[in-house]
Amino acid sequence: MAQMNWIYVDNTGQRHNVGFYHGDKTGHLLIYCDHKIMQVDFSVKESTFYSFFIQDELCEVHLVKEKNGQFGYEFKINKEIDTPLNQERKKLLRFERKQIAAGIGVMALFIVGLLYYNRYQKQKKEYESMSERSIIGVLTPDQVTDLQINGKGTTATFYVMEEQGIPVARYTFYTLDSQMVSGKVTSTDGGQLYLPTGFAIGDRHVFKAQYVPNAPSVHRINFYEPNAETLAKYIEQAKQVQKLSHPEHSEPYNYCLVEAVKEQRHWTALTHIMHQNDDKKSKKAYLRLVNDVDVARVVQQRCGI
Repeated sequence: MAQMNWIYVDNTGQRHNVGFYHGDKTGHLLIYCDHKIMQVDFSVKESTFYSFFIQDELCEVHLVKEKNGQFGYEFKINKEIDTPLNQERKKLLRFERKQIAAGIGVMALFIVGLLYYNRYQKQKKEYESMSERSIIGVLTPDQVTDLQINGKGTTATFYVMEEQGIPVARYTFYTLDSQMVSGKVTSTDGGQLYLPTGFAIGDRHVFKAQYVPNAPSVHRINFYEPNAETLAKYIEQAKQVQKLSHPEHSEPYNYCLVEAVKEQRHWTALTHIMHQNDDKKSKKAYLRLVNDVDVARVVQQRCGI
């Protein structure tokens, strides 16, 4: 069985462990990132590639079949495809070139403005780019483009069950012509099925999805866009974890803190509350979150002691 590992360092300096297993005989493939399953495929015996997001960055694992039948593997960052982060890169590059041409005097003013601009853009991207983040299945580059251009919106509902003692999340969605499409997500280690957001897939959880009308098997599910009921369940889970982890505070205070985090740092930041007791690294991430200037200000104003 082939096994590879890469270390990807994101824009904040955080290290991510990306790796995979590829069966020599079966061709079965599993790609993971930081102990979370990103892709699962079966009988992969030809050249292909798989795409997934780490933070805002579109990452790709390429499998290249050589003439001797052996596979070569490569981890890449796709900075060309149209993603919110790449759009920002291109906009910033054009903007910087114009500023350089304007002269040294204008550059000084630009740097001061850029500090405030970057802070605003960071908060804005955390929310807006979520709608574009999703886990893309086993799709060719042409299929990805087709989905981006012709994709139709729908919602996918998950049903969690056990099959031979292993957790399985099956999902279904309907096309505009009432055709039902289904799929499933499984856990290779027999544990909970965690999403890239850090939350677990639950029974009857619903997420936005896209599909190509003339080929519904070409689809993707956006785990960063749950419906209102699913989001409410995630928020309630975070409140319960916060309450149990901090009995020294009142229940209204703990609940208010969760709402403050959701308001100031988007709902996906609640994963730091959910996993605050996992290990030392998770605890530090939680403390950075609740001690953030904006979060702490809102908590002080609204939540009391």
